[in-house]
Amino acid sequence: MSLRFSERELRRLGDKDLAQIQHGLHAAFKERHPELGDIALPVRPQKKNTKQPESIVIPSMELVVSKHVERYIGLGFYREVYPNLDDEEATARYREDFALPVSGVEQPEAHRGRFDVYLVVDPRINLPRQHKRAKIAEYIDTGKITNLTQFPRRPYVVFTHDANRYRPHTVDQAIAKFAGDEVGSPQVEVTALYLNYPQFFRDHGVDAAGSRYKSDYVPCLYTFHGRPEVGAYWSGDVSRYWGALSRGKEIIELGA
Repeated sequence: MSLRFSERELRRLGDKDLAQIQHGLHAAFKERHPELGDIALPVRPQKKNTKQPESIVIPSMELVVSKHVERYIGLGFYREVYPNLDDEEATARYREDFALPVSGVEQPEAHRGRFDVYLVVDPRINLPRQHKRAKIAEYIDTGKITNLTQFPRRPYVVFTHDANRYRPHTVDQAIAKFAGDEVGSPQVEVTALYLNYPQFFRDHGVDAAGSRYKSDYVPCLYTFHGRPEVGAYWSGDVSRYWGALSRGKEIIELGA
């Protein structure tokens, strides 16, 4: 456990004043002792989770895409993409942008049992606008997020998971465990995961392992304070209440 871990735990508990003090201590320590990692704190043993994982029912690709697109339409994303069209035409054009390839698509065989969550992403709308429409509070300037994992500029589908896999590893530790066909998910995909699978965020926050904020900070989305919020924490931070999100490298571009 580290000093940064204490800051994250304090923020989760809503104790922002103490969290800010911890943040200042960590920053000062890094500046004065850059050769050291972090300030070690004792670790309290945690009870093992004995709950059996729920079985996953994988719906059809067509159903998932349709459901996610309608969710985005309900949030008004179509108005961001087609601001000069009337509602009816803008909505129709927006749906067309998510058309599946005529040849059909299937989940890659290598992803089955590992990346069984289908996720539709619309990267054309920048994160600040997505978060504003979805009423997601920002505690960082998401317009300054950089991405280690690149993605298309048009709608696409990825195969991911619920971010429980790498709890309670740090993001750095999680990345070291990635398979050859696995990459960290950027923040745009973490936001899309919340918009379409909010149930995944009930008991843990999700780190965008494929994005960075101010060099070694990792953006994340959580709902611990009764509403969705986006923040950023050190990539070496560890907490049993956060999990790093990853996905398979293979994606499906839509609307071609």
